[in-house]
Amino acid sequence: MRYAILFFLALVASDCASQQIARWSSFYESGFVWNPALTGRWSYWEASATHRAEWTGFEDAPQYSTVGYQFPFLRRQTRVALGAFAEVDRVGPYQNISFSGSYAYKIRPQWFGNRRDVLTLGMSGKFQQVSIDSRRLIHPGLLEGDIATLEESTRLLPNVGAGAFYISINDEGAHNQKNHYYVGLSLLNLVPLDQADYNGLALTTVPHATLNVGYRYYPWRASHFIETNALAVYAFSRAVNVMTNVRYEKINKYWMSVGVVTSGDFFGQVGVIFDEDSMLKGIVKDGSLRLGIKAEYSIGSIVQVAGMGYEAYLAYRFEME
Repeated sequence: MRYAILFFLALVASDCASQQIARWSSFYESGFVWNPALTGRWSYWEASATHRAEWTGFEDAPQYSTVGYQFPFLRRQTRVALGAFAEVDRVGPYQNISFSGSYAYKIRPQWFGNRRDVLTLGMSGKFQQVSIDSRRLIHPGLLEGDIATLEESTRLLPNVGAGAFYISINDEGAHNQKNHYYVGLSLLNLVPLDQADYNGLALTTVPHATLNVGYRYYPWRASHFIETNALAVYAFSRAVNVMTNVRYEKINKYWMSVGVVTSGDFFGQVGVIFDEDSMLKGIVKDGSLRLGIKAEYSIGSIVQVAGMGYEAYLAYRFEME
């Protein structure tokens, strides 16, 4: 507990604006949580859930969970997609529960002479309940007064976000076996809001910018691909975090990836896919079930107390006609 408290205090004291956005998941299938333009990226609807626990070596370490749904409305020249998700973010005395909706609109700009590219513009709205229990923020032994004078602070706060995503190939199928690249940019928490104030020390939601770039390579006539991906997150409080990873996937069978984060973490991820040709065909029917697990290890300044971290991913996906 004492490590979590000291770490949380360090985050707040270093800059009176808190990040207030959980780190991008290495399971980027749920990327619409961080960039609304990724809603309904391919021609399938998907229901998904994730759970992440970081630095499990001490009590009250960060935990983050999501449940989401995304649905594309197929059209000949354009495509509209809608998404909804709930998220719970906890670290020590801090808890953020939010419900969000996203909207994406896709066009085919035919940039650089490419007749197959797609540009998606997205927007999102969020309503969140932020709670901070000041009774757990400071160890009782450090207080000169009565701990009863401290209390839990809860606020209901709205916010909005926007994003854009460009991909160099059409989005009619997730595995059309064509090499392509993509670039995504989003702005989240566009409305700065005070979440709490403790004797002049404000905990404030600040805008965030995320930049995501990647390239997917399909060997000739191969049923697998290799993908490199990088993400940079910039908080307007001047905090920067960058993640890079390399992924290998055998289409409709399994995937694996490895990556590093500038916060001092490196991770590995594996997953299996059950489709209509698998042993679970009676359950998944015409869709597919995707199960993934990630393990991460910190090599940063808190390596001696941080311990392992993990993340689990579960999704059901149904390809639309």
